[in-house]
Amino acid sequence: MPQAGFPQAECLGPGWGNPSERDPEDVLRHVLNEYVRVEKAREIYKVAIDPVARRILEDETRSLRSR
Repeated sequence: MPQAGFPQAECLGPGWGNPSERDPEDVLRHVLNEYVRVEKAREIYKVAIDPVARRILEDETRSLRSR
């Protein structure tokens, strides 16, 4: 007998819509909770994060989002 199950989906982070318009604090929270890697936060969400200080790099994030 075949086993019943649920389809599995993978999510990459917080919110809906354009990833570069997501609240940087939400992205940071997901990075700190290890749902999103620092590199993906920068690449997908345009949020620069200092992984040692565990904070958003505001000027760099602004620059990434202005491109």
